[in-house]
Amino acid sequence: MRALFLLAAGLVAGGAATSQELAPEVLLLSRVKRHIEEELKALPNISCLETVHREQKAVKGKMQPLDTVRLEVLSDGHKEQFASPGDRNFSDQPPISYAGTGTLGNGFVGLYLRTVLVAGNVSYSYKGEVERGGRRLAQWDYRLPVQFSGQTFHLQQGSGRVSLQGSFFADAKTFDVTRLTVEAGDFPPTPPVNEANWSIDYALTSLGGGRAALLPASAEFRMVMFSGEA
Repeated sequence: MRALFLLAAGLVAGGAATSQELAPEVLLLSRVKRHIEEELKALPNISCLETVHREQKAVKGKMQPLDTVRLEVLSDGHKEQFASPGDRNFSDQPPISYAGTGTLGNGFVGLYLRTVLVAGNVSYSYKGEVERGGRRLAQWDYRLPVQFSGQTFHLQQGSGRVSLQGSFFADAKTFDVTRLTVEAGDFPPTPPVNEANWSIDYALTSLGGGRAALLPASAEFRMVMFSGEA
């Protein structure tokens, strides 16, 4: 599942903490986390047009295009609401209710940034600098135990909470997170899922009037069932 986002409104702010006693990577992580927290606090309600290209692989089959779903997503950095394109009556109903069947994820606008970098109970491991897209970025791996993740899969066959782990990449000069990867783990007996992972690419998006916001440019989500269906 690939999602592309077009943004309509927003605001940006920044913050940093300093300490002469902290190791450089610890100080940088502190600044990145503070910056992301301030970004999410400063976001007004943001309306996005999300275009999702869905694909499906039957058991022992090949991945095939399924359909394209378009949704209006409204976010304030804390929660997301959804509506049909052009509809201003946003609902708390999950996005799958607009598609009927299949898989449709949420949380891409700001919720995963909040979970990994703001909410707490996350362990981090600094991996050094890497080059991505012509930029030097700092990389951290992270892990969020199942009891703190808040991530639950809801399927017709059952539901259950999982742990989260992955990596994120941040610009050491602007403290912007440019990419976040997430992998679910510690699956319970239900739902019948043995693989779920997703990635989100963020970009500083100009919204007019001299305002900008760090918002998702694209995301990809993949889920594999016990049966082999994907």
